[in-house]
Amino acid sequence: MRIGILAYHFPPEPAFIPGSLAEELAVRGHEVRVLTGFPDYPGGHVYPGWRQRWRHETRSERLIVRRVPRYSAGDGSVGARMAARLSFAGSATLVGRGFLADVDALYVHQTPAAAFATAGLLRLLGRLPTVLHVQDVWTEDGPAGAEAGRWAARTAAAMARAYRCADRVAVAAPSLRDLVVAGGADPARVSVVINWT
Repeated sequence: MRIGILAYHFPPEPAFIPGSLAEELAVRGHEVRVLTGFPDYPGGHVYPGWRQRWRHETRSERLIVRRVPRYSAGDGSVGARMAARLSFAGSATLVGRGFLADVDALYVHQTPAAAFATAGLLRLLGRLPTVLHVQDVWTEDGPAGAEAGRWAARTAAAMARAYRCADRVAVAAPSLRDLVVAGGADPARVSVVINWT
């Protein structure tokens, strides 16, 4: 089976879940394609030795990781964080249409940062079986203030579109289930999947 993974963060960043899932699926014989950004977490600066560019793939026998450029939000302000999220959405949507075009299913490690990319990709890829693994929602993540409120509303709308398009929504904690359902997810398609270690 060909499985796509969309993740804002991926190893060598401390992103255990999408990294371990990709490796395990490949070990089990699946062809795995990961679409992610260049590593910049937690400092907000691209790691030493890495240079952002449009064509960057690493391959092993059954695992392909395609990295797309995104703005690195070094100062942590709301504007910089949203620029990082929107730049990833644009890059992932442009590249994802071709890179993920023939996958059989898509797993999305859904953080607020990936919300716009998820919404855009799902619209372009059509009826692709999709699982969203929700780690956080903006209401728990976003700072206070008028600027933050405007971006929070936009992020929430993008996440709601992704919830409605997904075939299954996994949440990392029981408390997230209620937030995701309130955000537009069909309760019958939402399951609690505690993060593994």
